[in-house]
Amino acid sequence: MIPEKDLLELIIFDLETTSEYKTLNDLREANSRKAELWQTKVNKMFAKNNDILWSDVHEAYESQTALLPEYGRIVCATFLHIIFDSENKTYKTRIKSFYDNVGSSTSEKTLILEPVADMLEKISKTGKNYKLCGHNIKRFDIPFLGKRLMMASIPVPPILQTYGKKPWELNYVDTGDIWSMGAWDQYITLDLMTCSLDLPSPKEFMKGEYVGAAFWKERLFETIHLYCEEDCKAVARIVHKLSYSPYPII
Repeated sequence: MIPEKDLLELIIFDLETTSEYKTLNDLREANSRKAELWQTKVNKMFAKNNDILWSDVHEAYESQTALLPEYGRIVCATFLHIIFDSENKTYKTRIKSFYDNVGSSTSEKTLILEPVADMLEKISKTGKNYKLCGHNIKRFDIPFLGKRLMMASIPVPPILQTYGKKPWELNYVDTGDIWSMGAWDQYITLDLMTCSLDLPSPKEFMKGEYVGAAFWKERLFETIHLYCEEDCKAVARIVHKLSYSPYPII
């Protein structure tokens, strides 16, 4: 499914996200207009669906905004590059993470967005045909990162830009798309895909829905960082297995 030679061109990445502010009240103090727009959005969701499990607008803010770049923020961005050790005939991984270990409402820009943009800009200038790779990155990670950069007035690096490009001109490898085999509605979680391919689970000590509480309430910054790295390692194992390489990845 994936030519083995392409493994060395992949920049595997993953984001961990949470609400932009700890609570809706904090958002109101910082940006009353955006808080009002959130109230309107939630009212519409309640009107359309009586089975929603959130008790009120505050609970909806804490549980749902990690999925929305307009109301969420990035707390960790991890990048992984696969390299080939020709001497030992094995594939190895190099990992670089940018994560918020401060836990303030303003640290995303300086600790994550600016250094990530700088790194991706340098990658774009290498002249090599690197491709961003991840699980369901087309639906979530790429638009989330791009929008957060724009909101912070940081130029979007060329490797992330989509404007004016045809679908086949985008340098993305999405393992969710690969697994769908061309079907439009075949979404699969990373955990289920690794399970289906008989690979280790990346979700053994944390799940995505817990990141918000881990960041804002328990301040488990290192745990989030390690969790994000496990997701990237899982994607590396997936693409390696789908390349049918005779050489192991360690």
